[in-house]
Amino acid sequence: MSGFYSQSAATASRLIKQFGKQVILARYGEKVCDPITGACVSGEREELLFNGIISAVKLSQIDGVNIMQGDRMLLLDNSQVPEDTDKVLVSLEEWQIINLEEVSPAGVAIVYRVQIRR
Repeated sequence: MSGFYSQSAATASRLIKQFGKQVILARYGEKVCDPITGACVSGEREELLFNGIISAVKLSQIDGVNIMQGDRMLLLDNSQVPEDTDKVLVSLEEWQIINLEEVSPAGVAIVYRVQIRR
């Protein structure tokens, strides 16, 4: 059965690449704080490339709590594993990951559904 899901993942990746665009996720290293001054600096930024499709959230899904107006949904391929602490770069602007869901029947990651917010 996992062969079927591996094929499904490959098909999803191909379609996302064909109809989507390249998406950059920024992953920051641990913050480093100076114990004397108390100033903290984010660690180095690593940029991860994915193929993805960004879409608006349907008005009927906006509840003002979990999903806000202006949120976007992002469908990512399985080329890498995103983390909920990553930032999504959309038109050179950083968006925060609000919710991250791996679609993985039979333990094979096919795509990642990501809710993002400015």
